[in-house]
Amino acid sequence: MIQRAAALGLFAACVLAHAASASDTPTAEDVVWGCDDAGYVLPTTEYKHAVLGDDIEYKGLFLLIHTATGVLPATFELPEGQVYEDIAPRCGDLDGDGDAEVVAVVSDAKVGARLAVYDKQRGPIDETPPIGRGFRWLAPVGIADVDGDGQNDVAYVETPHIGGTLRVWTLVDGKLTEIANAAGFSNHRIGEDFITGGMRDCGSGTEMIVPAFDWSELLSVRMEGSSLVRRTISGETDLATVERALECEID
Repeated sequence: MIQRAAALGLFAACVLAHAASASDTPTAEDVVWGCDDAGYVLPTTEYKHAVLGDDIEYKGLFLLIHTATGVLPATFELPEGQVYEDIAPRCGDLDGDGDAEVVAVVSDAKVGARLAVYDKQRGPIDETPPIGRGFRWLAPVGIADVDGDGQNDVAYVETPHIGGTLRVWTLVDGKLTEIANAAGFSNHRIGEDFITGGMRDCGSGTEMIVPAFDWSELLSVRMEGSSLVRRTISGETDLATVERALECEID
């Protein structure tokens, strides 16, 4: 379960502001830390959506970029009309080089949300296409090897409140490529400050644990070939049940 601690437009429009020294690094209380030296900064109320329960989102993604000469603090700041609409950034090795990339949700008032991937050495890598309509959101499920090819993938539920499409993407030669999708899922309800579900591996490969779109049952979703195959694991979708499922206590 991922809970909130208190989106990138075209990458060309994203402003990179390198801090001059470690003394310019934001203090811990100024950063909504996600993982591996990545967090959201620069809170704003400009994006009037409040899907996560309040009207505060973030204009900046703060990274500690590791270079040959040391660690360089940097902030990627979004242009007007775009915010990081998210619980926290997530990290995982998507390209198989042994270093984690950073994954963030970026929302645009005109074209909606998209998923963006950053490299901690090079900055922005790629992003998924925007949903296409303002104030349409996506909620990440997690990062894991969904298709069993040895390389991590990233999954999210697009429009979990009104559409419920589960999408899985992989990074190929620096480009995000969609490898599977299916309708009928959710992992968030409007106003909640957490995302329900996630990834698990109980010994037989990656499963995505998410509620059905109507929240009537908890599902395990596996990728078989190019298809996403669902299986009901519980008739309950409360947080305690979801946590037990993620811990492999419910199969």
